[in-house]
This record gives sequence, C-alpha cells and structure tokens, in this order.
Amino acid sequence: MNSKIAIVIIIIKEEDYADYEIAINTTKCYAKHFGYQMHLIYAEKTVEIQENCKQNDIYFKRHCALAWFLEENKNTIDYALYIDADMGVINPCHTIQEYIDVDEKIEIIFYERYYNHEIAAGSYLLKNTQTSRSFLLYWSNYKLPESFHGTDNGALHVSVL
Repeated sequence: MNSKIAIVIIIIKEEDYADYEIAINTTKCYAKHFGYQMHLIYAEKTVEIQENCKQNDIYFKRHCALAWFLEENKNTIDYALYIDADMGVINPCHTIQEYIDVDEKIEIIFYERYYNHEIAAGSYLLKNTQTSRSFLLYWSNYKLPESFHGTDNGALHVSVL
C-alpha cells in the first residue's frame, strides 16, 4: 500500500527551495524510509498549474495545484499527505497509514491547532477521489471579503461549513 501514498509539497518559486531545504530533507528521508512517493512541485515552473490555477493568492494556488496534480495521478496515488514546505518530520516512528480511515468513509483529514482551535490549512491528508479534488478546487476559488480574512485558513473554515 505504501507505493500509492504520496507526500506532496508545493513551492511557488524554485528559488525559495533553500529556505525550506532542512525541512524538506527530513520529509524526503521519511518518505524513502517508508516507501512513500515524494513529490516536490514548483508551481511557477509547471505549465499545467499556470494554465489551470489562476488564483493570485499563492496560498489558494497551492490547493488548486494539488487538485490538478492528484487528478493527473489518480491511477498512481490513492492517498496524499500535503504539507507546507517549512514542515519537517519530527517523529518518524509514525506512519501515514495510522491516520487513514480503513473503512474509507473519511476523505480529508485536517488538524486543529491546539492553541486557538483553528483548522489549519498547511497540512492535510486526503484520499485521491473526485470529492476531495472538488473540495480543493471549491476552497481554492473562494472569494475573500474586503475585511480581515486569514487567506486560505479563513476560507477553509467557511468551505468546511
């Protein structure tokens, strides 16, 4: 089953890689150890993302890019763990499978920040289904209000509702 689980990191600009290299290296090591696919996607270099994801806000663009990527890889990826580029692995003793619903009733898992009970947008696990990809596109196309909004994190709360 490991071969159909992917860890996906999306970086908008290739020159930003150096800012995240230490965290990305921990994730690469973790993926290799457990036999997961590891995909590092540069949004500005990927023509299909530029054609299909017209969001101006980079935070929204990354969710659209993930939906596009998963659609393109629906035969080779069953589950994807999306993480921000600055997130590293700090406890490699746990596998991604521990968080997958074996009954397949849950398609997306977000985590709640312990200090403010906010649903976080920077990391989530999803089953590669049409429903999950549609949710990502719905979320990525959310129109922000003129007031304070919290970008994709604020939009996530509305989208989940």
